[in-house]
Amino acid sequence: FKKTLPHLLPEGSLLDVGCAEGYWLKFLREQTHLQLSGVDISGRKVAVAKNGMGNLDCGLAIADARALPFKDGAFDQVTAMEIVEHIPDHANAIREIIRVAAKRAIISVPYREKLKNGVCENCGTAVPFCGHVHSFSEEDFLGIEEMDGVSLSFHPLMSSFSPSEYVA
Repeated sequence: FKKTLPHLLPEGSLLDVGCAEGYWLKFLREQTHLQLSGVDISGRKVAVAKNGMGNLDCGLAIADARALPFKDGAFDQVTAMEIVEHIPDHANAIREIIRVAAKRAIISVPYREKLKNGVCENCGTAVPFCGHVHSFSEEDFLGIEEMDGVSLSFHPLMSSFSPSEYVA
């Protein structure tokens, strides 16, 4: 979180897509004065986030990253921290994240992670370990620049001794 914080705009609104239990939002509440909102596909995780946010004026809702229920440019900035690798149709999610961001979108993903599968103990089929169905490199994001008004920059967030993450 501390390595992502300097990439945020210092004021305005922020939507966290895939907010889960709200850990990033709680961190931002303590570190910034941003107007915070979050969405997650899991109603259970949104309920945990709401409970943990207390009296914070933070809009939390259930939503799918591939079809966000907001107008174009509804938020100054949007974050998606370690969620895109879990989404089979990740290209639609990335387009939606960018669509609802007026000024900046920060997408953190595993970098060139070697995907591993386990075996479902119930049916014996291969299932993705940790739910990761995608691994990414810079090339996976280059087509996004074709969208109007979008420019990319890549920033390594972890040391070279572990798999790197990039913010796009």
